[in-house]
Amino acid sequence: MDMDVKQAAHDFWVEFQTSKDGILAALQAALAAGGDSAAAVAQAKADLGVLSKRVTDATVFLPLYDQRQCAQHLKDAQDAVAKVQAPRAKFAFKSRKAAPPTPSVVAAQALPAVSVAGPSTATAAEHHASGSAPPDLRSLPPNAMAFTHLDSKHITSGAPSAATAAEHDVFISNVSNTIIDLRGTTTPIGAVHIQNVSNSVILFGPIRGSILVQQCTKSLIAVACRQCRVHESRDLVLHLFVPSHPIIEDCDGVRFAPYDPASGPRDWTARLQMAGLDPTRNQFDQVEDFNWLKQQASPHWRVMRPGESTAGAFPAVGESTDGRADAHVDLAVLSAVLQ
Repeated sequence: MDMDVKQAAHDFWVEFQTSKDGILAALQAALAAGGDSAAAVAQAKADLGVLSKRVTDATVFLPLYDQRQCAQHLKDAQDAVAKVQAPRAKFAFKSRKAAPPTPSVVAAQALPAVSVAGPSTATAAEHHASGSAPPDLRSLPPNAMAFTHLDSKHITSGAPSAATAAEHDVFISNVSNTIIDLRGTTTPIGAVHIQNVSNSVILFGPIRGSILVQQCTKSLIAVACRQCRVHESRDLVLHLFVPSHPIIEDCDGVRFAPYDPASGPRDWTARLQMAGLDPTRNQFDQVEDFNWLKQQASPHWRVMRPGESTAGAFPAVGESTDGRADAHVDLAVLSAVLQ
């Protein structure tokens, strides 16, 4: 691992611990002083939300162990705050009522409009709220967009409402045989986290932050971003526009290709500039393999050969690919490349 990356990870860990301890100390001091406990708890929750966002942004250089440590410490801090959030209820006899179901995604109401095609006619919100919750949902930052527990679906972005003008981070997890196409959205996207995805196609236009891919197999991902990091994944195709060196760790069979502007949003150059990306600088092929320190080329990744690129097989922006995604996501993108 590069020494600059190690130092950055160390510095972030020290800063994270200091910030987390400071938030809890401020809460304890406010409670001890007998002030407004509700306001103190609200401030602590807001501060932890900001800290969670900083962890999200730092995952591009944090080792997996540090990421897990930060997530656990955040959860412990959030649990500590939750314990003092509400006063003990007075005893009373009450009729039993079924508890409302707990949604699997935080801030689902903030999601921009999407359309869903496939064997189910359920709405996008129902897809987000179905299934068991991933373990780290309580660590999601405010305004998070999350797509979880999807199988054999086709999701495309729709026109965002005024309420979605703020920047959103995107979380995609536990997805298989599915197409998620967010190239058409004009909602600003910050960081993107993709975990446990298989046999799927995930398409973005330019985003303002970084992308982290973990534990994914036999899938295609296209994105223009500031940084790209891939962990514990196999047999992926990545179409990238990225001004920094992509990083892989514990991966194999990863193929890289440039993001063809013809496959992106129609206002490609303007969208790149809005995301803070230099249209003339793409280092998609300058990959660093943290598990390969030899001078010879890493056997775990390669650049796609001329004529092998799958960009031409992308559906047009907003196109529903015949309005379906069957059990194998029957696109030329996968059938021709990910065998």
